[in-house]
Amino acid sequence: MDSMDSIFEKLVTNSLDLYCNKKSLEEIDDINELKNINCSYNYVMKKDIEELDLKKGTNVKIKFLIKKSDCKQNSENDVIICFYKINCDNVKNYRIIDIEELKPLIDSYSIENSMFFGIITKNLNIDKLSNEDFGFYNDLKEVFYREIDDKTINYYNEKYIIEIAQKLKKQKNINLFLGNGISLDFGADSWNKLSDNLFDHLNPIYINNVDNVKTIIGNNNYSNTLLVKTIFPNYKQALHNCIYKKYTKIHPNNSTMRAVSTFLNKYQNTNVITYNYDEFLERDIKTNFKKIFAIAKFEGGKFPEINNQNSNINNLRSGIVINHVHGFVPYNIGNWNPNMERSIILNQLEYFDLYGSKKNWGYKIQYEALKKGTCVFVGSSLSDIFLVKLLNETKANGKRYAFMCGGNITPKDKYNVTKYYKELNVNIIWCNDFKEIHDILVKFTKLWLFKGLF
Repeated sequence: MDSMDSIFEKLVTNSLDLYCNKKSLEEIDDINELKNINCSYNYVMKKDIEELDLKKGTNVKIKFLIKKSDCKQNSENDVIICFYKINCDNVKNYRIIDIEELKPLIDSYSIENSMFFGIITKNLNIDKLSNEDFGFYNDLKEVFYREIDDKTINYYNEKYIIEIAQKLKKQKNINLFLGNGISLDFGADSWNKLSDNLFDHLNPIYINNVDNVKTIIGNNNYSNTLLVKTIFPNYKQALHNCIYKKYTKIHPNNSTMRAVSTFLNKYQNTNVITYNYDEFLERDIKTNFKKIFAIAKFEGGKFPEINNQNSNINNLRSGIVINHVHGFVPYNIGNWNPNMERSIILNQLEYFDLYGSKKNWGYKIQYEALKKGTCVFVGSSLSDIFLVKLLNETKANGKRYAFMCGGNITPKDKYNVTKYYKELNVNIIWCNDFKEIHDILVKFTKLWLFKGLF
């Protein structure tokens, strides 16, 4: 079992790791600085860490002096981190970092340090600690562990939004992952409702008791959609109807979809990956941005197939490719060709096939995006088991952010969800509703709003 002193060392090291080492590469002026960072507590402090009063490029060997009353001889580059005040008036060439000076670092990463505190103290038998160690434990908890409240959540929201804005300002490409949430304004079924609504087409000619059959085959979206495809002859028409039955062709200005298309109009180099089958985004771009066009790309083809001789297309600035990794269903059913039909990933066998090999187009598109660069999820719950598998396989790489609606969720439970997705290297930006997501995306198209934060 770790001693209390070693627990303190780990907590301090974690705080410094987060503040000094875990920043994105774009925030480090000299990439060579990273070469001096290793697990033996050697750090290269950045010039903006004023609390530590160290020059940029200084190699610092951190030595821990916990609850000591004096200082032993050390080399002149050593830095002593102490929890209690110690008497070192006669020591030269040392930097004494008191716990009060660590607090700004700890507060900057309160969620990460709270998680870390819980991890390294979970096996401690509190009842068997000495009075001295129990007091030390409570002191550490007060410093490193934070009750997560709305203020903390808002702090992290702003932090993540600024990080994305910094990438955009530096013209760093963004991988934009789009889920069903951006299509709900147009009447599309949610993923959970889709399989149920497909069953509405199964009249008694095809099935007598839907619930009995579901109980036997497994009552989940993947098995239900496989059943529909297996026994219903007009499956294609049923799927098209579930997607477009409520579509009015009206595209409201304040929708999340409009915010996304406005974002893409400004950042046309964005790599767009959508899990949606519908053509709503392409039609929104076509309706509202006359100088650009959108191409739906799916395994086996594109829509529309652009003819270079088309004079109208030649007058446009550029095309934005929308990668439909789970397939594409066009609004005009007359345009639905065999390649589009084969591209649909809807039931469990199709999912097994897609995510069973990195050679598959839809898998490769997602994998390569998640392995590098910055990824932003909009309108996606991230709860799909196959997406979780993919996020886990690539969690050591890149920066990921996900907008998530949580108007009725308490700060404590937001912390629990945040902690869950931290395991997959996904940072959650909490919003009360989709209107907030719209407002944030619109702000990204007006980066001058963030100029005071760079």
